[in-house]
Amino acid sequence: MNLAAWLADWRRWRLALALGLIGGALFWEMTMPLAWLLGAMAATTIAALLGARPAVPRRLNLGTQAILGLVLGCAFGSDFVAQVGRWSISLVTMCAYVAVTTYLVMRWYRRLGMGPTTAYFSSAPGGLNLMAAVGGALGGDDRVISLVHAVRILLVVASIPVWYRITGAYVPAKVMDVSARLADLRGIDAAVLAGCAVAGLALGRAIRLPAFWLTGPMLLSAALHVAGLSQVRPPIELVYLAQLVTGSAMGSRFVGTKARHLLLPVTASVTGTAAMLAGAFACARILAVATGLSPDAMLLSFAPGGLAEMSLVALALGVDVAFVSTHHFVRVVLVVMLVPLIQRMAARAAGQDGALPTASATEPNPSA
Repeated sequence: MNLAAWLADWRRWRLALALGLIGGALFWEMTMPLAWLLGAMAATTIAALLGARPAVPRRLNLGTQAILGLVLGCAFGSDFVAQVGRWSISLVTMCAYVAVTTYLVMRWYRRLGMGPTTAYFSSAPGGLNLMAAVGGALGGDDRVISLVHAVRILLVVASIPVWYRITGAYVPAKVMDVSARLADLRGIDAAVLAGCAVAGLALGRAIRLPAFWLTGPMLLSAALHVAGLSQVRPPIELVYLAQLVTGSAMGSRFVGTKARHLLLPVTASVTGTAAMLAGAFACARILAVATGLSPDAMLLSFAPGGLAEMSLVALALGVDVAFVSTHHFVRVVLVVMLVPLIQRMAARAAGQDGALPTASATEPNPSA
């Protein structure tokens, strides 16, 4: 990279983080839940749609995701193995819910004019980057897929904390239950955290975990805490940094988006997300009665947000983080594993022969 290109990137990085700080500080003053994430997300999204070009360095984003993984891992206690048995009903139901809602939302997206491949990869609640990359390689419109997922995550992450704030159900976060102060962090504790992050990243990459930069450190940190080998807690300041960077990165996804490209993705995402949230709410209420588990934890586990984002929401709202992150991890793994099978089902439903389209296959661009 030449100097001019590096300086241009530096300006975009500086803009994104400055916007994130301003938005986060404003939401903090408003005592909003998840203030640093929601504020940064709102500020960078507005700026991007107005023509600014904020960007978050990829390494910084992945680094803060690793920190978040360590935080989430600390929420797993020694009773985790015993608790998983109580979660089996909700985990199985969640898998069925993902399959049903993916199919129904995909059919709705087809009615809105999307091609079969674009419709499927827009409706499957997996990782944004994975769905866009695979969908694009198989002939779908990766721009539409990316926008639908970006709007979906933005809507879910913004609406649920705000709803809790409006209804008065929000109690200031108990983040300190799984974190400490930076000033209190001992050298040996810092070394343990750094070791978990580095080893977790290497392990996650080696066994090809989905979103390994988050799930690798999370699983290693969780294993140490479940086994009782570690009680180290990441500093709260790093938790807020992870929120700020994650929120700024979410808003920066809308850079370069033109108004004429928004109509179909936004219409599809708003209606599809509303349907998914309604289903999540119904499942949460029914399962809470059937199992005796927390309805709030159920709702956050079934809500169609991202693994990192919904885990942060759970952390901010004082909901069982281990429960929520386990459900979303299973969801992501399920979607990744079932991509070929469900794609063939989608093709049959669209009247095709059920074969996966080749990478050279193309669809009309419905956003053009």
